Amino acid sequence: MANNLKSFLLEDNIIKGWHIQPKVLSFFHCRLVVFSLASLLRAIVHYQPTHYIMKQFSTLLIVLLALNSCTKKQTATISGKVSNAFQDYVTLYMLHKWEKDTIALNPKDNTFSLKVNMEGEHNALLNIGGYGITLCLQPGANIYVKLDVEDFKNTDGVNTKIIGEGNENSVFKLLLDTKNLRFDKDFRTIPIDSLKTIAENHYNSIIEEIEKYEQEKNPSNSFIDRLKFEQKIRLAKSYKYYLKYHKQNDPQPLIIEDLNTFVESIPLNNFDYYQEITEYRTFVTAQAQNKIREKIAKQGIDRWAVAGFNAYFDEIATLDIHQRAKDELGYRLVSRYRHYPDSIKRVIKKSYTGVIKNPTYLADFKKNFATIDALKPGTIAPGFEYNDIDGNLVTSESLKGKVIYID
Repeated sequence: MANNLKSFLLEDNIIKGWHIQPKVLSFFHCRLVVFSLASLLRAIVHYQPTHYIMKQFSTLLIVLLALNSCTKKQTATISGKVSNAFQDYVTLYMLHKWEKDTIALNPKDNTFSLKVNMEGEHNALLNIGGYGITLCLQPGANIYVKLDVEDFKNTDGVNTKIIGEGNENSVFKLLLDTKNLRFDKDFRTIPIDSLKTIAENHYNSIIEEIEKYEQEKNPSNSFIDRLKFEQKIRLAKSYKYYLKYHKQNDPQPLIIEDLNTFVESIPLNNFDYYQEITEYRTFVTAQAQNKIREKIAKQGIDRWAVAGFNAYFDEIATLDIHQRAKDELGYRLVSRYRHYPDSIKRVIKKSYTGVIKNPTYLADFKKNFATIDALKPGTIAPGFEYNDIDGNLVTSESLKGKVIYID
């Protein structure tokens, strides 16, 4: 029974790294503290011997100390150094919450550091200017990352270092990502007659590495499950890109049914569980987008016309997918707002809140709409003021009616 209980606690993420998770703290906290305090008060009220009272007091103290040790590691620390940085900050995306932190680099040495609250294991994406790595975090982790932007440009970040407490899963994930990137670069040029064999051999070799790591390091079941699932997504995406690339030269490229069936077998409705896999999020969004475009095309509607945009918004609203996937579809449609004619802009303004629920997206779009609309030809330019090279205040009001040369 003890083994069954331990298995339940571990698999349900109640215990990770041998400290109790917050979701069970309230239960243990109340029971232990109330029981210990009641025993101490009972001993005092009933005039128990001094040594007995001290024993009860010691028990209460031990309980409080134990609970403190249970809660003190509910954060993870990420620090590091960036070489050849072309911007003065890094961004950390917590993928399970779709939240981000922007961390300024120390101007003296390009180092950074932050703490994040953790409840169980989660993935985070550390990004600088489009280059980044996935960090597999857990409560109590203290990870130091050393990365070089030029290394990412030239060698896919193979020289990135991840050290410190709780680094093993992140190091292994980086190893797999590097191997997959190298494979992806050459995938579309593989001859069609050997595509299936090469693709399956690569996939099987990665799965073997994952299973070997599982036996040697004994990570959590969810970590291994997500790694294996990510390899399926990568293979499916690679095959889809292969078809798209070759369709440019051959309108009817040869379709390998085994791989096509493999693509279709990937579920699109496990968003809550797999949303920390960046590849899965983009795969679900791309698959849904393709289905919408195909449906609109079959109806003979020009998707770049007003009717096409109306149909696109209607299709997103009725899709049976997670709301966050709908947010991404809506984001792709709305983010190019400034490039659309006024007729399309009116459709977007009328419809975007019906499909997008992400508060950050909504706030950003509302702000961008106002800024773009304020700069339409013929509208009055917004006011401004600044100090010239002599320190004199210059305002738009003071320049009214004058000819202005802007260099």
